[in-house]
Amino acid sequence: MYSELMSTKYEETMYEISKQDEWRTYRDAFIDLLNNGATLVADRGDLNINQKLDERIPDDAQLFVICYKETISQIN
Repeated sequence: MYSELMSTKYEETMYEISKQDEWRTYRDAFIDLLNNGATLVADRGDLNINQKLDERIPDDAQLFVICYKETISQIN
């Protein structure tokens, strides 16, 4: 699955995004991204985002989402 997500031959893939100023918690980011067609899956190597939605996102977060290429261009 990881290989598929990192491959550009599939429509959905994994992208790194920056923390947005309006996102205080992972839940803020998760909901906003989901509403825009992306799924927040990790902060650096931490894949347990869904278990820590109410925790604050650190300023130096390295967030990863799964989405379509068109979606990432709208998010960035």
